[in-house]
Formats: sequence, structure tokens, C-alpha cells
Amino acid sequence: MTNYARMYRLGLTPWERYGPVAMVRFRSFLDREAEERGGPGRALDIGCGRGRFTPELAAQGWDVTGVDLVPAAVEAARLQGPAEVSYRVGDATDLSPTLGASTCSSTSAASRASTPNSGPRRGAA
Repeated sequence: MTNYARMYRLGLTPWERYGPVAMVRFRSFLDREAEERGGPGRALDIGCGRGRFTPELAAQGWDVTGVDLVPAAVEAARLQGPAEVSYRVGDATDLSPTLGASTCSSTSAASRASTPNSGPRRGAA
């Protein structure tokens, strides 16, 4: 199993390198989701890391909570802002029902949709 806390500590975060390129497709994904739903909804950003996509969800009007297993990553996301975004340390395999995103669009799914050789995917709660 990957030790993400150790990888952050060592500065080995290869999953972050695709963020700038993925953001264009991510925005397109958010636009499509909002159009299909009649506006933004609630989102749970599972594996939010340092919060690359979570603030974009909030900027687009989504009620979003970012969750990551690594406390240092969550703290970096909180420091980055914006203040209206909620971040929590948590294990994606053992999330509390109180996080309560009734409709979840996972940025993990959106970022996979923006990588080469993969089709669009949607997260669902």
C-alpha cells in the first residue's frame, strides 16, 4: 500500500503533475454536470490532496467538501483557501455518513476522465 504521508514529506507527488492540464477538462466536466443537473450541487472531493480541484468546485458554485487521508495535504489545502471550502482528514474507505454529499461528483473521477486513453467517468454516492 502506498504511504502517501511519506510521499508528501519527500516531495514525491506525481499525481499532482497533471493538475494544470487536467483543469481544462475538469472545468468542462463541471459545466456538463451543472447543465445536466440544472445547476451545481454538492460534491465530495475524495483524495483531494492539497486541494487543486476543490476550490474550482466552490468557485463554480458547488457545495464541496475535500477529504484526504494525509493531514499535511489537508492542512496545505486549507491554507490555500478559499475559506468557504471545507476540508477533512479521512479515509476514503471509511467515510462518515455526516459528510453527506447526496450527489457526489468526485474529482478523482474527473481527473481520470482527463487522462489519455480513458473515457469520461462519473462518481456517484
